[in-house]
Amino acid sequence: MGEAVPWRNYSAEELDRMPRASSFKDALRERECPRCHAVAVRTYGYPSYRRASPSLIAYSWCHNCHRFAGTTGPLPSGFRFSDPLGNLSDDERLEFYDRLGPGMAFLGHLDSLWDKGKLPQRPLSP
Repeated sequence: MGEAVPWRNYSAEELDRMPRASSFKDALRERECPRCHAVAVRTYGYPSYRRASPSLIAYSWCHNCHRFAGTTGPLPSGFRFSDPLGNLSDDERLEFYDRLGPGMAFLGHLDSLWDKGKLPQRPLSP
């Protein structure tokens, strides 16, 4: 069995070359990776209510070269997307991350959800 490939942050230059999506919905298809150029950048996002105003936590990662980036921003009005982890509260989500173990095991978990067809997320009707 091969060794697990470590996850690494995209560099600032790679982030500048990351294909931009005009909305979260547009980011849900696989996109070209600015590092390895494979069409393998995947995105997952969820609303968080831990701050004074609701926010959107989003992760983008390359399934091929294991680069990633995480962002936090304002929660878009009307944000409603499928979420295989949507039954978890903010606190339960943090506990879930801890149970996955050290490092970026969460990204590996998201990758497996994608491979099983539970991701990408899909817009939900209002």
